[in-house]
Amino acid sequence: MKRKRTEEKGKKSGFQKAVGIALSFLKSVGIAVTKFFTKGPVLFFSGLVSGLLLTGAILLVPDGAAVGESVREKVALFDIIFHDIASNYVEPVDEEKLFETGMQAMLSSLDPYTQFENNLQAREMNVKANGKYGGVGLGLAQDLREPDRLVVMSAFEGYAFDEGVRPGDYIERVNDISVRGRNIEEVTNMLRGPPGTSVNLEVSRQGASSGITFKLDRRFVSIRDVPVATIVDANEGIGYIKLQSFARDAASELRRAIAKVSNETKLTGLVLDLRGNPGGLLTSAVEVAETLVPKDSLIVSTKGREVSDSETYTSSRQPALPDNVKLAVLVNGQTASAAEIVAGAVQDLDVGLVIGTKTFGKGLIQNIHSLPYRTALRYTVGRYYTPSGRCIQALNYSSDNGTLVAKEKLDADRLVRCFMGPRGGNAAFAI
Repeated sequence: MKRKRTEEKGKKSGFQKAVGIALSFLKSVGIAVTKFFTKGPVLFFSGLVSGLLLTGAILLVPDGAAVGESVREKVALFDIIFHDIASNYVEPVDEEKLFETGMQAMLSSLDPYTQFENNLQAREMNVKANGKYGGVGLGLAQDLREPDRLVVMSAFEGYAFDEGVRPGDYIERVNDISVRGRNIEEVTNMLRGPPGTSVNLEVSRQGASSGITFKLDRRFVSIRDVPVATIVDANEGIGYIKLQSFARDAASELRRAIAKVSNETKLTGLVLDLRGNPGGLLTSAVEVAETLVPKDSLIVSTKGREVSDSETYTSSRQPALPDNVKLAVLVNGQTASAAEIVAGAVQDLDVGLVIGTKTFGKGLIQNIHSLPYRTALRYTVGRYYTPSGRCIQALNYSSDNGTLVAKEKLDADRLVRCFMGPRGGNAAFAI
């Protein structure tokens, strides 16, 4: 799969940059919508539901394609209006801020996920798809009960976990600077840095009388799609796997995790935790589903602007999970997009239980178009459907208000009772 990154050199004014980006944006929207299935990997996105910042895959867009006359007229009108405001408004204006505000207002009229990404956001879009970055190995999320606080969703073994940081810890200070009220992007930027340097992190923990401070070494971090794979009940043979994202290696990590728990006990049941999983690559979602569903099963179908854009994805290999192992999939209001593909396939194909609260409802396929000046455009080009034909896209774009702090092992222990019925049957259970 080819990836393309466009970057202009040379110093430009905010006005010149804005016009250049606008031209690229309008041209891409005018020509790229009917090409999205054949130009590269497709990636799903969700909102701010995960401590790992959202990322993107780039679909190549031909630079020389024709632009309609009406589009040219609108670009010219944008040029005139922007220039007049920037030059003649009663007070000096921040040209870049003016452009971004106008662009986001235009895009937000389409859907919540079609967005213009600035320099920082565009850089972050590649982190999760590539699966590597320089940092301390933490996944953060906003606590919905206390929105001004950030909570540790995952601490990777070999990194922050080995130093004592645990899921559920609240981030209080980074290098003696309070982070209360700061967003995920700001705090992530504070934690990351060149490998070989260190950062001081203070957390608060339930049951601790005071804050706990750690000195964490920054290293080259590989994001793990599967941070936890363990046995929660050796007597019953129940395994537990946490799948937190869908980067390129998600399926291979899941297969290794299934092999690991299978080697530790005679596996009779598996709990796959997709709570808080914001999604990722469509290809990874299909590959993950292949580990769970029978060969030749329909996993997901996609529909775009034109009939020719419709596509179906079926399992091309034997599942990694034996048929005699019962499966339960945990979901919540932050289970989104690619994670919903997997949960939908498990449910529609009747290969396991899907347990939890209503999922996020992110059923959109998005194209990421690299623009000049280290920016990018993310826009919707299609919708996906489960094997039974259900479109998962929510109409009100709202998620539940459940806690983001997962009590994984406790929930998995309680789920043992769900395996008493036949595989694919119903069980009364509340998370």
